Amino acid sequence: MKESKKEVFVVPHTHWDREWYKTFQQFRYRLTKLIDRLIRFQTGNPAYKSFMLDGQVVILEDYLEVKPEKEEPLRNLVREDKLKIGPWYTLPDTFLVNGESLVRNLLIGHAEGADFGEVMKHGWVPDPFGLTAQLPQILRGFDIDDAFMMRGVGKKAKRSDFNWQAPDGSTVSAHYLRAGYGSVNRLKSTPDGTDVAGWARDYLRKTSQVDASNLSNLFDFLDKKTPSDSMLVPVGGDHLEPQEDFPEKIEALDDNSPYKIVYGTLSEYSRAFHKTLEGPLQEVTGELRDNRHFPVLPGTLSSRIYLKQSNQKVQSLLQKYAEPLATFSWALGDGYPKGTLREAWKSLLKNHAHDSICGCSIDQVHTENELRFENAGQIAEEVVKDKLDRISHRLTSSAPNQKEREDVTRFTIFNPHPWKTGGEVAAKVEESSDLSDFHLEDPKGNRVEFQIGEVTEGTEHVLSGVETKQYKTIQFHARGVPGLGIKEYSLHPGGYHSNNKTVRAGARKIENQRFAVSAGPDGSLLVRDKETGREYNNFHYFEDLGDAGDLYNFSPPKDQKRITTQNREAEVKTEANGYKATLVVDHDLELPVSLTEDRTRRSGKTTICPITSYVTLYEDERRIDIKTKLQNRAKDHRLRVVFPTGLKAEKSFAESAFYVSDRKTDYPDRDNTIEDTPTTHPQGRFMALEEGGEGIAILNKGLPEYEATPRGSIYLTLVRAVDSISRDDLGTREGHAGPPLSTPEAQCKDEYIFEYAIFPFSGNWQDSQVVKQAREFNSPLVSSIARSDAEPLETFSFLKVEPDEVLVSTIKRGEDDESLIVRLLNPTNESKRGNIEFNDRLGDIRKAYETNLQEKPNRELALNDENKVQISLEKYEIRTLKIKF
Repeated sequence: MKESKKEVFVVPHTHWDREWYKTFQQFRYRLTKLIDRLIRFQTGNPAYKSFMLDGQVVILEDYLEVKPEKEEPLRNLVREDKLKIGPWYTLPDTFLVNGESLVRNLLIGHAEGADFGEVMKHGWVPDPFGLTAQLPQILRGFDIDDAFMMRGVGKKAKRSDFNWQAPDGSTVSAHYLRAGYGSVNRLKSTPDGTDVAGWARDYLRKTSQVDASNLSNLFDFLDKKTPSDSMLVPVGGDHLEPQEDFPEKIEALDDNSPYKIVYGTLSEYSRAFHKTLEGPLQEVTGELRDNRHFPVLPGTLSSRIYLKQSNQKVQSLLQKYAEPLATFSWALGDGYPKGTLREAWKSLLKNHAHDSICGCSIDQVHTENELRFENAGQIAEEVVKDKLDRISHRLTSSAPNQKEREDVTRFTIFNPHPWKTGGEVAAKVEESSDLSDFHLEDPKGNRVEFQIGEVTEGTEHVLSGVETKQYKTIQFHARGVPGLGIKEYSLHPGGYHSNNKTVRAGARKIENQRFAVSAGPDGSLLVRDKETGREYNNFHYFEDLGDAGDLYNFSPPKDQKRITTQNREAEVKTEANGYKATLVVDHDLELPVSLTEDRTRRSGKTTICPITSYVTLYEDERRIDIKTKLQNRAKDHRLRVVFPTGLKAEKSFAESAFYVSDRKTDYPDRDNTIEDTPTTHPQGRFMALEEGGEGIAILNKGLPEYEATPRGSIYLTLVRAVDSISRDDLGTREGHAGPPLSTPEAQCKDEYIFEYAIFPFSGNWQDSQVVKQAREFNSPLVSSIARSDAEPLETFSFLKVEPDEVLVSTIKRGEDDESLIVRLLNPTNESKRGNIEFNDRLGDIRKAYETNLQEKPNRELALNDENKVQISLEKYEIRTLKIKF
């Protein structure tokens, strides 16, 4: 019956969401049945040659935790290459986690998978809600040279296969699953008799005017889309168990199809694809967020915003504090808590799965997510405290005259960034101390203002006999803390009264050397930049819209009512505390309690949602920091804070994984049939607009959704409150995106604290310290009480990076050996040359290597006598170094 020379590679798989419309434990109960069944089918059956476990290794761990007796047969299947695992630990969303987390996901996936056998060297990313621009470079860093995706490609690619290029030039062969990863769930004996899943039929009919009711029609459609004589059809779907007679059905299909039907793997398909490729592939660059063929579900950027905030906090704790401090402490002679940190990373990465971090699951799933964030954060905080103490001990010696120092309390301040910086620090002092008659000094004896904060309690000396203590918090502005280093401050008897007049507060106005910020009657801000003379008026007001959408998509009700704080009286107070001044702006925002029962408009019944914003200027800082407290008492709405910059900007710039993406601000044509083209976009630590040599960046902590308009208004989403995983009555998306289950906790009726900052700049974002400011805002200085029986340390830097445009993504100990790993990023579009200088206290460098992201050496680097390693990074390049002392 063969009429075509083309081959169709049919790859059996399951797409396993660990948690979604059921909890992890509920799904795991079903997972055990699936893998039990798979072991039974594959063991001793050569015909059942392979099965793909969704590209994530965590599935094996989940199974063996409750089925340890099946470890040997499971390992045998992996060793025999019949069970395809990895390369990821979990299948992550790629916009809601940062670049280093994506690297760790693959690194841990490879490490844990290697314990079973070989992991797949394929970029299996079938279901993330869009793909970040640097993913090709990340994949290539693990010697993965292809990617398989469903969402985000849309009309960006003319055919189903293309070369996808990262900003640095790294390229992977991309295979667009044009009919989805689960268009065929079960094989029958004939192509005409094998059904295509209903959702795939609907999408293909609406987006490509194709009737793909059965496998025969699907083959013909894919034949027209592929530039090779080899095609790919994954067979499986969400949580689907293996088909027992799969090998027999393949033989029957081959006998009854004009195409050659091959029971294959991704590797076999990839080799055949390139062997039979007809001509060069199209080059596609940049992020993939086109939703013309499949929804990218942009509302997940702001669903359950508390998850995004927790993720930012834990990522920062692990990547910027716990791992670097543990590594430096280890290099100075202490042990390295590898297993402890691995446990924290695994807890975090389990929350990075796309149905978890996106907030689009049932309520209980996200309650468990919060617990995982707490667990990972607690581990990281303990490591930070312990290792900062240990470092202080290692770097100091006992004081010769203890009596002279007995009334002195010293604080060790750590700077997690590779450049010298300052900022506000919170430090703890035993509550018994009467701080009213003490003063604070820097290492040179200069007196420093401090403020006395809240009283807390804690337990100490657990292993030698627990002791409960109360502490007072002091806050002060540290200066000149060396890059990736420490500096000590000390409390001494004797009071100090400052005459600081550089930061002032008056009636409804605060001011420092850089800015004057005043609040109008409605609480909106007038910001005057003293350096440029530019003013920004009506800044920072709140806008609230009804939301008749679901956890996947925002959808305004038909009769929309926009509510703002403009022209509504606000209460304004000011506070001046030496080195800082704060505007306190209170709003009683009256909002409809919910939508009406028919969901077409907002209710006439209202409730008060109090909002308090603390707008703070610090001495000589170029940032305006804002902390906003909200008591959300309303349902079915979206609250955003608005910054009308007045900049006529054609593009917005927003941080994503290892890159800053530029996106047009003009509103796209709404020609999509499945889902409206999103006007909201993802961001990491900042977004920015610029025009004519002036710009505004809005920095944030865990607030990943923004919108920017052609007239220069920036909208930062704070809360999106809805009640269902999925609905089929949206105005912005057709049909369901998931099960129609109720999620009352997604209404987010709780108290929230949001942190963001305004950073005006001159020039463009690349040359204006935007990246540094955003990183400092997200990962500020931290402190620990230093040894009381040691000589002052003053300042110390573990390593220095030149030039300072080069960023440090991670400092950690090597996965497989006792080496120090430093990962660097060049965020600019120009090559950078420089060096890393390591402090002699870490030891003398014996060997230095440039490695891939898996920490496998590419080449050995030349050394000099100054403990320096020369570095060279091309534009947008990620570079990993392995150092052996």
